[in-house]
Order: sequence, then C-alpha cells, then structure tokens
Amino acid sequence: MPVESGNARPPRRVLMLVNQLTGGGTERNVKMLCRHADRSRYAPEVWTLIPDREGSVDENTMGVPIRCLQRKNIYDPRFALRTAWDISRAQVDVIHVFLPAIAFYAALAKKLFGTRAPIVYSEATDMPAQGWAGVRHRWNLRQFTAFAANSSGSRRHLQHEGVPEDKIAVIPNGHDVSIFQPPADERQRLRGMIRSQLGLADTEVVAITVGRLIPTKRVNDGIDALAMLSEQHPNLRLLVVGIGAEQAALVNQVSRLGLSNRVLFLGKRHDVPHLLQAVDLCLFPSEVEGLPNSVIEAALSGLPIVACDIPGIWDIVGPGHEDWVVPCRQPTRLAAAVAKILTHRADAAEHAHEIQQRAMTKFSIRDVVRQWCNYYDRILSP
Repeated sequence: MPVESGNARPPRRVLMLVNQLTGGGTERNVKMLCRHADRSRYAPEVWTLIPDREGSVDENTMGVPIRCLQRKNIYDPRFALRTAWDISRAQVDVIHVFLPAIAFYAALAKKLFGTRAPIVYSEATDMPAQGWAGVRHRWNLRQFTAFAANSSGSRRHLQHEGVPEDKIAVIPNGHDVSIFQPPADERQRLRGMIRSQLGLADTEVVAITVGRLIPTKRVNDGIDALAMLSEQHPNLRLLVVGIGAEQAALVNQVSRLGLSNRVLFLGKRHDVPHLLQAVDLCLFPSEVEGLPNSVIEAALSGLPIVACDIPGIWDIVGPGHEDWVVPCRQPTRLAAAVAKILTHRADAAEHAHEIQQRAMTKFSIRDVVRQWCNYYDRILSP
C-alpha cells in the first residue's frame, strides 16, 4: 500500500532483532512479518547475531534491509558493548526483539546507553528458562517497554517471569493462508505427485509430523502410537519431517518395532504446504510449544489434528475438539485418538473444517500485520 501524499505521516521504522533467519517458528514469523509488512505504516529492517546458515535468505527474498552482527563468541564483552551501543543509537522508532539471546544486547543497550526507541519483546514459548539463562532472561525483561506473546501459553510464561498480565498483548503468528488451500484440482494433482514421489499408494492413510527431532517434540511417542495401530490399520503410514539430534534414535526405534516400511524420514523439506495436500492427518506429540506453526499449517490445510495437551494447541483447535487433544507422553491415548479419526472419517472431516475456518480468520498474515501495526501505534502514542 503506497504512502498517501500531502500531510500523510511517513512510515515509521522498526528494527527487528533475531538470532538468525533460518531455524524454527520464530525465524519464520520474522520473515513473514517483513515480507507482508504494511510499509505505508511501518518499514522494518532486521539485525541478526549470526549469518544465515543456508544462504537462502537475503534482502531480495526478505524485501527489507538485513545486517548481520557477526557474533563469534558469546562471551566477548567487546562485542556485547559495541552491539548494545549500535542498538541504542539506531535511528528507528521501535525496537522489536525476538528470542532471549539477542534480547540480552537490547537490554544492555537500554541499561547502559538509554535506548531512545521503545523496546518490544516477543515471547514464543511456554517453557521457563532454567539456571543462569533464567536469571538473565528475567533481567532482560525488566529493561523492556512492552511485551507480546504468540499464544495463551506464552502469555502465562511471561506472567510467570514477572510481567504483569495487563502489559502483555497476545498476537499470534501469521500465515499466508492461500498457499495451504489450493483449488480442488490442484490439490488432487499435488496429492498424486507427492505420493508418487514417496512411493505411497492412494489407498494408504498417511499421517505427518513436522518439527525438529529433539526430545521435547516426543516423536518417539508418535512412533509408539503407530506401532499400536499397525495390526488394526495396516495401511497407516507416518511421514516424519525435520532434522535433529534424535534422528538416529528414532530410526533405531522404527527398526526395532518393525515399522521400517511404514515410517518415512524426509529430513528438512521446503515443500511442507505441498506435503500437507498429500496426507490425511497431522500427528503432533510435542510436550513444549508456544504456538506450533506446523499445527497451524495443518489446520489451514483442513487436516484432522491429533496433538498433546499443551496450551498453544487450544489456541489453534478451540473448544469442542477435546477427543483429538490428549495428555503428553501417553502413546496409548495418541493411538486411540488416531483410531477414532480413522473410524469416523466423516465426523473428523467436519471437525477439521471447523478448525480450518477458525484458523483462516485467526492466523491470516494480513490480520496479524494489522495487529502489530496497531500495537506499535499504541506504544508510540503520547
């Protein structure tokens, strides 16, 4: 949207601070906000601590200026002071901080050099930091002006860290909803193409789990649930999308359970929206999340979702879908929920459609950008 001529206010500048631009949900959220920013109101730029690990993100793909601070050593006091000084003197209207690592330098800028611009901190987890990291995080929070959480769980986490509830705005992660809802003929084409590439028959029922392969994601529980269903549902398959330290252990688990022909490890993929058109349900056994993007994407794609009972999940599925949300670390309950979906396909499709309609309204990137602009306006209002 162009800036109006005459007396229209020029767009205000927002400095977004993030550790890096490749990684998990927070990094994806920063990229989405930049790509869809309403530049008639706010013009973002991004500073990162370390370079893009994959070389796939630059100013052309982001559409905003990007500066890498090139941190080499997390214990370098000269880097810390120089970075804090640079942040304090940035010619911007708002500083928006994502993630605790880079938040420390923004907090230091405020404490030592009196940062001129207000600092907004975004929280995207419901897991309290422990030990020294927890002490540092709470010190960081005391330096900031405003706070936002991406889910009810993240809001409670900020409250637990000492931030008053009335100082926290809840603004979810935004998504380009259109890419998850192709026309029916295109969806059918993608389904056939992806299944052919993966060697999956159209008659097979395919579940998908997307996320880093780390202990808290509990992919092992999903595999155990699949094993429990193998006799009753011999055509059920599982796609595991993601990489991480747990991959070798998970591959061994699959082999030990005799599921090697039923679980496909796809590694890191850049075509998840296409994969979601080719599967039948989303399985999400994670026990720690703020607001899981992979579940939002499954919801936008109209998939039934079986997930563990963590706060961020309820922000996505809403009330009335309790049969699909089960206690953490209970593969038997995961298996029972999947079995119910497979047995009552029509009911599952109806529930999935309800969740999809909710997600289209709540997580549209255009609406989320509008919420952020309005929040910046409130922070800057006299």
